[in-house]
Amino acid sequence: MKKEHASSFLSSWSRSLRLSSWSVAIGSIAFLLAACGDEVTNQVIQDNMSIVSTTKELPKCTRDNEGEQAFVKGEKSERICVDGKWESLNSSGKDTVLVKDTIVIEKNSTCTTKELKDKSGIKIICGGDSVGVVLNGQNGANGKDGSNGKDGTNGKDGSNGKNGVSCSVENKTDSTVTIACGTDKFTIPLGNSTKPDTGDVEYEIENGSISGVSQKGPFVKGSSVTAVELDGSKSLLQTGRTFISVITQNDGRFNMRNVTLKSSYVRLSVNGYYRNEVTGKNSTSQITLNAVTDLDARNTANVNLLTHLEYERVAYLMAHGDGTLKIKKLKKQAEGEIFKAFHFDDLADFGYSEDLDVFGKTDADAALLAISILLQGDRDEADLVVLLTEMSNAFAEKGEWMDSSARAQIALWAAVADGQGRLNTFANHVKSWGLGDGTVPPFEKYVRNFYGKETGLGLCGGKDNSSGVKKTLKVGSDTFNFVCEDAEKGWWRLLTKLDLDTAGWGTDFKEGDVRNGQVNKNLTYVFENGAWRYGTSLDSTLGLSCIPARKDTLLKASVVDYYKCVGDTVVSFEGLIWSSVWRKATNDELDMDYWERNKNENGLLLKTPFTGRTMVWDADTLREPILVEQEWNKACVSYMYADKEDGYAVDTLSNGLGYKCSDTGWSRLGTFRDDRDGTIYKGVKIGKQTWMAENLNYSGKYTYGGLCYGNVESNCAKYGRLYTWPAAMDSAGYWSTNGVGCTCYDKVCSPSYPVRGICPKGWHLPDINEWEDLVKEVGGRTMVEKNLKSQVSWEDKADGSSGNGLDTYAFSAIATGFRDNTGEYCDEGVWASFWSSSESDENDAQYLRLDNSDDNYLLTSHYKEEAFSIRCIRN
Repeated sequence: MKKEHASSFLSSWSRSLRLSSWSVAIGSIAFLLAACGDEVTNQVIQDNMSIVSTTKELPKCTRDNEGEQAFVKGEKSERICVDGKWESLNSSGKDTVLVKDTIVIEKNSTCTTKELKDKSGIKIICGGDSVGVVLNGQNGANGKDGSNGKDGTNGKDGSNGKNGVSCSVENKTDSTVTIACGTDKFTIPLGNSTKPDTGDVEYEIENGSISGVSQKGPFVKGSSVTAVELDGSKSLLQTGRTFISVITQNDGRFNMRNVTLKSSYVRLSVNGYYRNEVTGKNSTSQITLNAVTDLDARNTANVNLLTHLEYERVAYLMAHGDGTLKIKKLKKQAEGEIFKAFHFDDLADFGYSEDLDVFGKTDADAALLAISILLQGDRDEADLVVLLTEMSNAFAEKGEWMDSSARAQIALWAAVADGQGRLNTFANHVKSWGLGDGTVPPFEKYVRNFYGKETGLGLCGGKDNSSGVKKTLKVGSDTFNFVCEDAEKGWWRLLTKLDLDTAGWGTDFKEGDVRNGQVNKNLTYVFENGAWRYGTSLDSTLGLSCIPARKDTLLKASVVDYYKCVGDTVVSFEGLIWSSVWRKATNDELDMDYWERNKNENGLLLKTPFTGRTMVWDADTLREPILVEQEWNKACVSYMYADKEDGYAVDTLSNGLGYKCSDTGWSRLGTFRDDRDGTIYKGVKIGKQTWMAENLNYSGKYTYGGLCYGNVESNCAKYGRLYTWPAAMDSAGYWSTNGVGCTCYDKVCSPSYPVRGICPKGWHLPDINEWEDLVKEVGGRTMVEKNLKSQVSWEDKADGSSGNGLDTYAFSAIATGFRDNTGEYCDEGVWASFWSSSESDENDAQYLRLDNSDDNYLLTSHYKEEAFSIRCIRN
C-alpha cells in the first residue's frame, strides 16, 4: 500500500468515527477498506435519534418502531426499542454494544483479525465487533492503479502484484490499532482521542438539527426529505453523509435531529405529492425539489421552487468561480437572476430563497407563490418536471431564461386565467388549506406584472391603461380581448364572446328572448334576469329558450323528438355557468307529461301514446290499474265512492252491467234492470260472455206465464220461475219475432238467432253453442258443476258428502228442480236445468242440466212441455 493511500484511508476512516474519552460510536456505518492500492470511501447514513428527559417520555415500544433509538438525558445513556422494551445500550455495565450497525469500541478493547470465507481479505474485530474489512490484492481488475490488471498483471502501478499483499493487525494500544499491509502500515485511532481529525473541513455540526417547510404547494404527509452533506469545495462534492426524514404532517414541515456534519454545506431534496394551488387538490404524481444551503449560523432551510431553480446555477458558479465568493453570495446572485427573469425587478432585498414561504407576509413570499402558480399552470406533474428541468438548465450557465416560446405560453395562460377571474380561485385554494396563519400573500400583482410585460398588455391602471381601456392579443389563430376592469387591482378582464356578441344590445327585452351573436353568429344568447347569458343551439333551433319559468316544459321538435326544459344540468361556457337547458326528453318524462295533462278523477285509464303504459289517477296518486279495472277499462277510484251516502257508486261498464265501486274496488257482480217490471238482476262476466247471475223471474202479461216450483209463490222469489220451451222462446212473438211459432206440438220451427225469447231487452236465450262455450271457460266437463253450482241449496251426495259447488265464477246455479211433462214438480235440491234456444226435433229442445253428484252434467234435450229455469246471456 502506498503511503499516500494509507494516509487517505486513515483520514477517511478516522473521520467516520465519533470519539470520546471512553468509546468510538459509528452511527449506521457502511464502509469498506479496499485492498491495498485502492482509495477508501465511506458513507454515513445516520438515523435521527429522539432526545427525552426521562424514560417516562419514551413512546411505547412496539413492532412498528422496533430498532428506534433515543437518548435519555437523565441517564446520559442511549436506549433502543427491542422486543417491546427500551433496552439500555450500556446494559450490564458493559461499554461495548453492537446494534443495527452501530459500533461502540470500548476503552482498552482488543482488536483481532479473521480471514474471510472466500480468502479475499480479513475482517477487523475490535472488542468482539467487526469494525471493517481489509481486502488483499487479488482480482483487482478495473480498480484504480490496477485497471485492466487481472491478478495485478499489467496494471498501472500494480505490475507483478499477483496475489496482492496480505494485511494484519500489527499493534494495539489504548488509543490506536496499527494495520500492516505488506510493507505499508497505518494506525487507526480508537477510544482516547479527544476530537476526531477534521482535516480541511470548514465547519462542524454535532448533534444538530435541520428543519423547514417543503413547498410547491406544501408537500403532504409521507413525503421524504433527504439531507446530503457537501464538501464545501468548488465542486460541492457529496461526502457520503446522508440524513433522511419523513414529513409527518400535511403542512410540509420537516425536522431532522441528531445531525452531525463535517461541512455546513447541505443539499436538501424533497420527494412526494404536493398541494396544487391551481386545482386545489393534491397532485396525482410525485415530484422532487432541491435546495442547497449553508447551515453555518442557521438550522432552518425551506425547499421550494426558487431553491430548486437556483440549485444548478449555484453549483455552476461555485465550479467556475475563483473560490473567493461564498455560497451565500452566489445564492443571492442566482435568486436575483431568477426574479429578474420573472420581471420582479423591484424585489431588491428579497432575503434568501430558503427563508421564503408561500404562506408568508413579505413581497418575496408573494413572488414565490406567484412563480409557483405561473409554472404550475394547467400542467400535470410530468409536464411541470420537464419545464423545471429546462429552466434549471437554462439558468445554470448564463443565469437567464431565454425560452421566449415557453415564457409567452406561461404569460398567455396567466393573462387568460386572470381575465376569467381564476386568480381569486387560486387564492381561495391556498386559504382553504387552513395552513400557516391563513395568510395568502398578495401574489396577484406579481402574476399581473409578469404577463403584462411578456404579452405587451402592460399594467392595467398604469400609464395609458386606465379603466375601460381595451386591448387585443393575437396568438396564432386565437384572439383574446381584454379590458382594464379594475385599475386599482391591476386586473385585465378577458372580454368574452358574450361581451362582443351582445355589445350595444341593451336590456329592453322580454324574459327568455333568444338571439344569435352579432360577431359569432353561430352562438346563441338568452335574455334572463335582466341580462344576456349564453344559451345552447337548442334554444335557437326550438325557437324557445329554456329559462327557470319554463322548467319541466316539454316541446315537440318532430314526430319522434321531444325536448324538456330542465334546471338541474350545469352548463358552462367561457367561465360562465347556468343550469336551465333543453335536453332530449325520456320516455318516462313523456309518459308522465301525458298523465299530468290528462289528469282526471273519474277512473279513466290513461294509456300513453309513447310507451303504451296505462295508469290511473286515484285522488292525487298515479297508480297502475288492477286486472279487473283493465278488463272493465275503467278504474274504481276514491272520487267515485267517497261522497256517496251508502259508501259506493254504481257505474255501467263495458259489459252493460252496473258495478259497485267502493273502498274494496269493483264488486264481483254487476246489476241490470228489466224495464218491463223494474226487477233488478245480478250479472257476471265469465270470459267474453256476460250472464245473468240468477234465474229469470218474469211473469208479465203472457199466455204461458211462468211457474213457481210446486205452485208456491214464494219459490219464485227463491228460485226464479220455471218456463216451458215455447214460453222461453216467446213463441207468441210478444217481445220479438225470432222465436215465433216455436211451440210444443209436433212442430219443427226455424228460429232466427239470437232469440231474445222471454229475456229482457239487450239479452237473449243462449243457444247450445253458447252453453258449450261457458262449459269450456269454467274448466270443462270435469269442473263445470263444481264451478257453476252455488255454495248452498244442493242436497248431499249419495256418499254423504256435500253436493254444493264452489261457485268459482259467481254463476250461482241453485237446485231449483223442474216440472215434468205430466205437470209434476221434481228434484228440488237435486237438479238445475236451463233451456237453450236450440231445438232437437219437433218434440224436444236442448238444455243444460246440473245435479248434486258433480258427475251427471249434461248438454242434452227433453220434452218442450217440461218447465226449466232460464239464464239469459247479454247480446
